[in-house]
Amino acid sequence: DMLTETLGLVDVDRTILDANSRQAPKAPGMKYRHYAPKAKCILVYSKDNLKMINKINEVLHEYNNPVVIACTENIKMYNIKNKIDIGSKENLEEISKNLFTDLRKVDKYNPDIVIIEGVNKSGMGLAIMNRLIRACEYNYIEI
Repeated sequence: DMLTETLGLVDVDRTILDANSRQAPKAPGMKYRHYAPKAKCILVYSKDNLKMINKINEVLHEYNNPVVIACTENIKMYNIKNKIDIGSKENLEEISKNLFTDLRKVDKYNPDIVIIEGVNKSGMGLAIMNRLIRACEYNYIEI
């Protein structure tokens, strides 16, 4: 967004959010698993916050030792012991600052699954989702 304000039209690489893109990524770390916990991860997002929470609760009950990474506003909606507050969904800068640290924290729980709340894919949210999609190896549910 800042580049667009300064330069005008900015082309976003199509490989950023598309696992099925046949294009080669323009830089390392733009397409494949990157900065990920050891455990399998699933990213869940919906514009409807309640739908997202319900889907995450549905998925986490399929596992023995899940970890949920969720925003401050939703963290109490998950009735499990292992959960990580990534920051307020109203402050994407805070989430971006916590992202890599929180992805590393997950490993101390030795989970069988990590379920991560997604954010709106605009502005800084696009960069956050790009990193989360890589961490999840494109295991992404959008409802």
